[in-house]
Amino acid sequence: MVEPFYAMKCNPDPVIVRLLATLGCGFDCATKGEIELVTNGLGEELSFVPRGIQHDKIVYANPAKFQQHIEFAAETGVCRTVFDGEDELYKLAGVNDKLPEGKKLELLLRITTDDANSVCSFSNKFGCPVAEGPALLKIAKELGLNVVGVSFHVGSGCGDPNAYSIAFDHAAKLFEAADELGMQKMNLVDIGGGFPGDNQGTYREDAPTFPKIAGTVRQAIKDFASRVNTDGSRKLRYIAEPGRYFVSRSTTIATKIYGRKGGKGKN
Repeated sequence: MVEPFYAMKCNPDPVIVRLLATLGCGFDCATKGEIELVTNGLGEELSFVPRGIQHDKIVYANPAKFQQHIEFAAETGVCRTVFDGEDELYKLAGVNDKLPEGKKLELLLRITTDDANSVCSFSNKFGCPVAEGPALLKIAKELGLNVVGVSFHVGSGCGDPNAYSIAFDHAAKLFEAADELGMQKMNLVDIGGGFPGDNQGTYREDAPTFPKIAGTVRQAIKDFASRVNTDGSRKLRYIAEPGRYFVSRSTTIATKIYGRKGGKGKN
């Protein structure tokens, strides 16, 4: 039901990236360097550009980008990215206008979520409140931009599976708002990450397990589809950005301590 796009910022080690590419995984890239690695840095057999799959299997999931980096991504064939504010829309429009005939950016509106119970919250710096979404959609339409869906992230190390249900409800409201504006029908939802790397609650004793989260997401998808696709005209697609889910059990970081503060016998 949900396609994985590995969040490279979690651990961009080339060995990990190559293995996931071998298994057919997509990638959530947040920087120009991450895009370069996936598109042309994995060798001829695995790099996405030689295989012609960069457009479908990469999302440039950073809502605040240098315009030059947006241009680089588009020139490399990575045209799916996110936005959460008006300024970013004008940057994206500037790049969109330079693209060849028939080639356009595909945009996802990043919204905030209720991530208060997560280990690491993102909504304090990424995403727009759902109430502000229709205004941004209107601006995107006026600029001739192609908004294909909604993106959200419930925070790294999700502490409450219901955060996904609430986020899907907000995404549905924005799908409906886009329809009311007469925009091209959106069809993509990026549900971000938040999934644990095991089922033992290692980052918090009361953390929900992956099966618990998965069950909530499945039901949320069914409810969402029944709400926004009543006539069956949308071919809905769901992607996620798992990070720790893939690699937290596979890697240990070792570091050398060369100094400490405190006197003898003090921790």
